[in-house]
Amino acid sequence: LFDEAVRDGVEDFLILSGDHLYRMDYREFVKKHKESNADITIAALPCAEKEASAFGLMKIDEAGKVVEFAEKPKGDALTAMQVDTTVLGVDPATAKAKPYIAS
Repeated sequence: LFDEAVRDGVEDFLILSGDHLYRMDYREFVKKHKESNADITIAALPCAEKEASAFGLMKIDEAGKVVEFAEKPKGDALTAMQVDTTVLGVDPATAKAKPYIAS
């Protein structure tokens, strides 16, 4: 399917998964993706510890690049997935309350 689309000149693909993604305005998402010249862009939400273990979580580096993914971690594995969400533009108060990135 992708090979055929690329052959037909399609350059961008939007792959959806996860309930929260369907409530997004994709226009802004795609615009920012194109402006950043990234190979891929992942939509995600910051979340608090009490809800984090119900999601797949991403760990990012200081540049915002994904370096690890954990599916519904618990205990020490959950704690290890905490990140500084201000790297992604989250305000400091929200980042303190929501130090996980749910995908």
